[in-house]
Amino acid sequence: MGSCIICGASTDGRICDLHEEDVVFEFRGDRPDQLTVDRFYRGTVDGYAEFGVFVDIGDSVTGLLHRSELDRRLENLDWEEGDTVFVQVTNVRDNGNVDLTWSIRQSEAEFRGTLVDDPDQGAPFVKDEESDGGESGADTEDADDPRDAPEADSDRTTGQSAADGAASTGGAGTGAAASTGTESTGSSESAAVAAAGAGAVEVEEPAQAGVDSLPDRVGETVRIEGVVETARQTSGPTVFGIRDETGSVECAAFEEAGVRAYPEISVDDVVRLDGEVRERRGEIQVETEALVVLEGEDRDAVEERLAEALREQADPGSVDPLVED
Repeated sequence: MGSCIICGASTDGRICDLHEEDVVFEFRGDRPDQLTVDRFYRGTVDGYAEFGVFVDIGDSVTGLLHRSELDRRLENLDWEEGDTVFVQVTNVRDNGNVDLTWSIRQSEAEFRGTLVDDPDQGAPFVKDEESDGGESGADTEDADDPRDAPEADSDRTTGQSAADGAASTGGAGTGAAASTGTESTGSSESAAVAAAGAGAVEVEEPAQAGVDSLPDRVGETVRIEGVVETARQTSGPTVFGIRDETGSVECAAFEEAGVRAYPEISVDDVVRLDGEVRERRGEIQVETEALVVLEGEDRDAVEERLAEALREQADPGSVDPLVED
């Protein structure tokens, strides 16, 4: 048995259950399932996506801090890649995705202690405790420290995979979803609950919109039908370029960092995409919630609209003669 570094109570390890959220952990594991939900961890900013920030926890695990978990707008964050930040693990999914939430404490000094979370060593321990030759910090902090104020409610889940959400996106397992309580947000939030089986609840489908109308629909969930012009993989989401009869737009879809979302979708496919319209650094983008390939009459109708738009662009219309008769 050890003693809690904050209150001195006997415990298995160096922190009691009561004070586990008052310390920050340095993670030395190499698998997501070795993390402990509700603990605060020191992390490093890995990069940005349209829907949040990727944070490395230790050397081998990356989690997503969704924009809905921030205390400010994503574009107002002053974090740079490589910066040290402090986050709380809210969920470790079966597929290895790690959901994070914001910590109001963004300095190690604001925590009441630091422990090493090394799965190979068993219970967390004080860094360099063995070389120091003794226990440390058991009674150096007042139990009534104002920093004991609770963090934002962690009884929520921010998702990175649409398959993990309560709603189906039509591309199950390939889009990303994030939710806070019962509210669904994020790059792959479900636009509708799929009606399956007797008694299924029908949910209104998104309104179809032309790409040229998207600047006026920021914040809305819309449906776009068109052809895939490009598909590129970034360190975060997969970005599809979709063209309809009115223009082109980039649509971000996320499964997990660096993993191809909707692998069944290829360039030149005619598709239907549901997603939320966002403005990012002055550019319109859509965060994909559902993406499917169209076949049969649905495909034919889209191709006809595209062809008609090309014919209209090619038609010179009436031209005044250069010389009068």
